[in-house]
Amino acid sequence: EKALLRRDRQYPAPKVTLPDDENLNKTSSEHFENNRREMHAIIDQLDLSETCILSAHPIIGHMTRIEWIYFTVYHGYRHAEQMQLLAEQLSGRL
Repeated sequence: EKALLRRDRQYPAPKVTLPDDENLNKTSSEHFENNRREMHAIIDQLDLSETCILSAHPIIGHMTRIEWIYFTVYHGYRHAEQMQLLAEQLSGRL
């Protein structure tokens, strides 16, 4: 948890996580809501203890579905903090 929330380290996003043409015009809230619906479907329908062998995190490696869910939640917190910091910086410039 602490490692995921550290802001003193930055890592380049893998190409697979960058927005594609379909998602480029969606707002952050639309994208967030879509991801949230997908995550709820996974939680409701799949075995969360199963290891995801098709997609490994580039630094952490293979994780179970529940570990991916926790990672996604804490990673989202990190992005929320980044957006809050950016909003504060921009409001000081206006």
